[in-house]
Amino acid sequence: MSAISHTSPSPRSHPAELAASRPPRSLYLQRLEAQILASYAHNSLVYTTLAEVADLTAITHFLRWDAEQPAFSVYLRRWLPKTPSLVRGELEEHIRVEEDERHSQLFQEMLARLISAVPSEPTLDERVLEELNYTFSARCAAEEDLGFFLGGFWATELMSAKRCHQLFLGLRRANLAPEELTYLEIHFRCDASHGEEVRDKLILPMLEQTPSLLASVQRGVHDRLSRSATYLRWYELERLPLSAPAGGGRT
Repeated sequence: MSAISHTSPSPRSHPAELAASRPPRSLYLQRLEAQILASYAHNSLVYTTLAEVADLTAITHFLRWDAEQPAFSVYLRRWLPKTPSLVRGELEEHIRVEEDERHSQLFQEMLARLISAVPSEPTLDERVLEELNYTFSARCAAEEDLGFFLGGFWATELMSAKRCHQLFLGLRRANLAPEELTYLEIHFRCDASHGEEVRDKLILPMLEQTPSLLASVQRGVHDRLSRSATYLRWYELERLPLSAPAGGGRT
């Protein structure tokens, strides 16, 4: 019988050593975060155009389409009863902040003022809205996979600050009064930290408890990026030419 070597143990025989050789979960999340920040959803020409060249009418029309998405706090509340006790308190706190700061009300007030100041737009196409529902699809709301929900939630918060800042710049360039930009200013100043909080207070604790959840977190991130990119590419092709003044298109 041949001697058993103790100098080169098989990883299959030593799962602890194998686990120690893998990147920590926080590193996987760093890689996912880099994918989010490099994505088309985060760096769309749509937002650059709205920030730099679109007029008030074009920005308002974009926000009208955006307003067809349900309020974010409504989406979070749908998930609250399905959230494990380990992180439910953190999700409740996030919802409380959203509601205490009157995010939905501030957005609707801003949009109402904008709509009253610009020419009306034809009725929004319900079929297009259904196909391009880029944040809150019925499938996402009904999804039972916690990791999928957390991945989409994280990606949404992580991208929000830049998006709101670009819209803020566009409306400020259009000479809106500072008090009319409160909703956007709150978001671009606060949402960067909100993304960190979702990662550190919701995702990481759940991964410590259930490491296998990482795969569905990735799925949720990629689903969110894909839905957003589909919507923004459609908007770029169908609506963006209407947003740029003559001579203000792509170079």
